[in-house]
Amino acid sequence: MIGANQTSALYGDYYQWGRKTDGHEKQNSDTVKTQAVNNEATSPSRVIGKFIISSADWSSVQNPSLWGDGSGGTNLNPGKATNDPCPAGFKVPSVSQWGSIFKGNTTSGAPDTAITNTWTWTGSGYAVGLGLYLPATGFRNGNNGIYGQVGLGHFWSSTNNPVVSTESFLLIFNAIDVNPSYNVPHIHGATIRCVAE
Repeated sequence: MIGANQTSALYGDYYQWGRKTDGHEKQNSDTVKTQAVNNEATSPSRVIGKFIISSADWSSVQNPSLWGDGSGGTNLNPGKATNDPCPAGFKVPSVSQWGSIFKGNTTSGAPDTAITNTWTWTGSGYAVGLGLYLPATGFRNGNNGIYGQVGLGHFWSSTNNPVVSTESFLLIFNAIDVNPSYNVPHIHGATIRCVAE
C-alpha cells in the first residue's frame, strides 16, 4: 500500500511556470505574497525558495521564453531554455509535444478519441501507450498556496500563451477528458514531466 509521503513523491514537485528549481516547487514550501522583480526569483531575497502567491504573476517581469522559445506553440520541438528545471539532456515538453501523444495536435477530447496512443485510466492517472504513466497530480493554487484537485492531472508545457503573457499551456486531464493545451496563469503550481532534448 502506498502511503501519503510515497504518493507525494510519485506526483513530483509543483513548479510555478518559468521558475528554476529553488525549493519553491516543494508541496509544503513556505509562501510569500511578494512578487519577484527578476526572472530568477532571487530579488527581493525574501522570495527565494518560496511559493509566491499573488493575484498577478510570480514575477513582475514577463518573459515568454523562460522554459521555451516564446513561439506560442508554433515550434514543435523548441530547445531548452534558461530556467528549464529538467536535468541535463532533458527539457519541459512543448504544448505541441503534449498534443502529439494524444491526437497528433492540441485538440482535446475523451480518452477513447486519442489517435496516437491509447490512454487507459487507472483510477489515479493514465497509462499512455506502453511506456508512460501520468499520475493525476492535482495542483497548487497560486492565489493562496493551497494544494488540491488530486484526481486531475496538471503537467506544464514549455509554451507560453502568445495572447496572454502571464499564462502558459499545460496538459490537464481527468477520467473523462484530456486537454493538452489548457491555459493557466504562471502563478499556479503544476508538475512537469521531462522529455529528451
